[in-house]
Amino acid sequence: MKYTLITAAAIFAGAAQAGGIYTEIESNDSIATSNFIGAFSAPGGSVAVDAVLSLDDVDWYGFSVSNTATLSFFASFSNGLGADGVMQIVDSTGDVLAFDDDSGVGLLPAIQISNLAAGTYYLSVGGGGGANNTGQYDLTVRIVTPIGDIPGRMMALKIGDPQWQVSDFVQFTGPLDAAAAVPFSVGLNPLFNPMHSPATGTGLGVLMTTDTPHLTDYSVELRTAMGMRGKANGATFPAADIIDPGAMYVGFSISPTATATTGSSGDFMDGPILPQSVYPLAIELDFEVGGMAIPELHTEYTIVYGGGSSVDGSSHEHAFAAVRANAGTPPADLVADYSWEYTVLDSNSEGYTFSIPFTLQ
Repeated sequence: MKYTLITAAAIFAGAAQAGGIYTEIESNDSIATSNFIGAFSAPGGSVAVDAVLSLDDVDWYGFSVSNTATLSFFASFSNGLGADGVMQIVDSTGDVLAFDDDSGVGLLPAIQISNLAAGTYYLSVGGGGGANNTGQYDLTVRIVTPIGDIPGRMMALKIGDPQWQVSDFVQFTGPLDAAAAVPFSVGLNPLFNPMHSPATGTGLGVLMTTDTPHLTDYSVELRTAMGMRGKANGATFPAADIIDPGAMYVGFSISPTATATTGSSGDFMDGPILPQSVYPLAIELDFEVGGMAIPELHTEYTIVYGGGSSVDGSSHEHAFAAVRANAGTPPADLVADYSWEYTVLDSNSEGYTFSIPFTLQ
């Protein structure tokens, strides 16, 4: 089935990079010849490995953990759709702690290990066989912290120790109108200012009017705006509602934590802010059905700070996405469990990964 993705959140450009970057050095085909990619210590730490896999090749990497931590590991192949890989984690004696074939995007591997004790460990990446499982791939290793559900239905993990939070989200169906598709314009696209942009259409525009200023509490701004405009924040929707011209919308807010830096923003002279030093904020998005990513929707974006040099930072940010099925799609073909899979990282490679599930019936 074919979907169209419309996304907006300040200015989008380029792909995200995760923390330090390491380039694989051959030959690393065994534990004894593994590439050491770094030492990790909670609460933060991440590394991205740029590597190449040849036919029948297995790449080994070593790393250490200085204190008990939860780590995530995932690989992405440049071959994209159809690429197949396997991954395993072993301890210093060679005992296998975890193995995965296709828990990641498509047929690619992903592993998360909780409460990994201090020590030295090894990670291997191999292909599933065949030419499509060779070539360049990216391996990412991160320390993550389970933090429970974000208000709503987000299941989240914290990466590092960010001084900002994913604090709010909305999810609803409605028409995908021209106003919602206008990119990168604060004046024309109400996605950017959900509480005080002019109403410019029948989709997201119906949530906004000129007489609704920002709330003082930015962490509930989106839900409040949606409620004011009569939109129900749901988790189960009729499949027919997302068929063109209908669409499924999802949005979330980014706001400072209670211990965040204070300073000036476009909304106040002094208060908690997202300082300019945390930008750009990189957003990676997958749209999944039954745990499998739909390749057309695997997208990476970056929120670049646009407030100018006259202020210290931003009071908050919003990010939105919309998805719809082609006109004429039988609703029965869309009935399934879905989820939006997000990773949001700041310039320090700290942030969150979270899932927003919903069901079409």
